[in-house]
Amino acid sequence: GGYAMKRSYLVAVLSALLVASGLSGTSARAADKPITLTFTGVFMDQHAAIAGGMKPWAEEINRRTNGRVVIEYYNPNTICAEADIYDSVRSGVVDLGVVNVSRKKGKLPLLEILDLPFLFNSAESGSVAAWRLWKEFPAMQKETGDVHLISLHCGAPSQVQTTGAPVMNDADMAKLKIAAYAPSYADIAKALGASPVTVGPTDIYLSMQRGQTDAVLAPYAYMRSTKIYEAAKHSYEANINCGGMCVVMNKHSWEALPDDVKKIFDELSGEYYARMVGKAIDQSCRDDLEFMKAEGQTVDVVPADVLEGWRKKCDGIVQEWIDAVAKRGHADGAEMVARARVLDREAVQ
Repeated sequence: GGYAMKRSYLVAVLSALLVASGLSGTSARAADKPITLTFTGVFMDQHAAIAGGMKPWAEEINRRTNGRVVIEYYNPNTICAEADIYDSVRSGVVDLGVVNVSRKKGKLPLLEILDLPFLFNSAESGSVAAWRLWKEFPAMQKETGDVHLISLHCGAPSQVQTTGAPVMNDADMAKLKIAAYAPSYADIAKALGASPVTVGPTDIYLSMQRGQTDAVLAPYAYMRSTKIYEAAKHSYEANINCGGMCVVMNKHSWEALPDDVKKIFDELSGEYYARMVGKAIDQSCRDDLEFMKAEGQTVDVVPADVLEGWRKKCDGIVQEWIDAVAKRGHADGAEMVARARVLDREAVQ
């Protein structure tokens, strides 16, 4: 009956497969065992930087190498501590990592430029500008010399998100109590004339409900994923800063790759990766804003002349970075800042 037919058909198929694999002998051996690389980062796998950037990138590498390279992503704090990603990649605990450039202050002092205020206008333009900047300045390349740099990218720009207070001029800004969940945000809040309140990321919502804070500097994606938008229903667009990220690979893992695989990695790294991830993050921000608007979020754009004034107020933060890198023997900090701004404009497609 049908069962016997099915069975004999399966036997025939299997024996044909065995013959085929026997014939191909050695040439099949290389393809048998794919190169598996581990990848971890500061983002959960549903974040746009991973879902719309790293994952499609890994799939494309897998496709282009005919399945010879498999890249597996691990959420933060699963394969190594999130604070130690860079060192874990350098030492080979993990093959690839994406890490905030200022996660450990002073570790990548030149790359910390990517966190400065009013440098970039979108994740896409900022990401491409960051990569081009690194290519232009050998000192930056030297700074990441203990790893193989795959790419650099930026987060989405932070906007002023408030519980109700308007922020359309300096007087408005001066009244704000801004929840500062990282030192850089406290510095920016202070420079802009607001009062920073140190609050852990998980306590922002509560601090707003209690009236301890009435604003936060954060991108739309952050507002939606943390549900803080339920407390802060008013957005004032100012593109204050984009956090910088570097995507790094262990040197030995890189050197162990066959030359043709290296070539595929190179084609899909650098600017290609930067633009792809930046685009995904910007799109995610647009989607999140649409979602929030449907829930009643209001959006206003801070007037250009006010923004220009805010940028000037933050010049001190930029100057501090220029002075800090000068102390480390890098005299071209000011030139890097000027170039970053030009590259951001040039990167817009």
